[in-house]
Amino acid sequence: YISRRHPNAFSCGVAFNPYEPQDHEMQKLERKLNSGTKFIVTQPIIGINDRVTALRQFGLPVFVGVWMSKNMDLLSQCTGGEIPDAGNLDPFGALAQIREDYQGLGLYISMLGFKTQWSQLRKALQ
Repeated sequence: YISRRHPNAFSCGVAFNPYEPQDHEMQKLERKLNSGTKFIVTQPIIGINDRVTALRQFGLPVFVGVWMSKNMDLLSQCTGGEIPDAGNLDPFGALAQIREDYQGLGLYISMLGFKTQWSQLRKALQ
């Protein structure tokens, strides 16, 4: 609607949830792509996710969600998916791994603790 109503005024993106059943989520993504989307943002992931990797095939910018909280139960609640317990997740280690695994893709930082993590994030991204 926004793209039709206001052509060239907005760059509309879509969400992709790799935790949903694959066939269902891919059908939704196809409909979204056919509506003229300009980019894809994923739900936060921990490590390599084949469904996120496969998004490159669409030739659009992809922003990979990076989970910056140690609260894995909250990630499960937010995504609706079963998230394996990552033990003592090091959010900055996970960020570094995602940057390595998904070179050339953008990042979407989720659940960043600004009081405790902001300065460390700035250093990590330099």
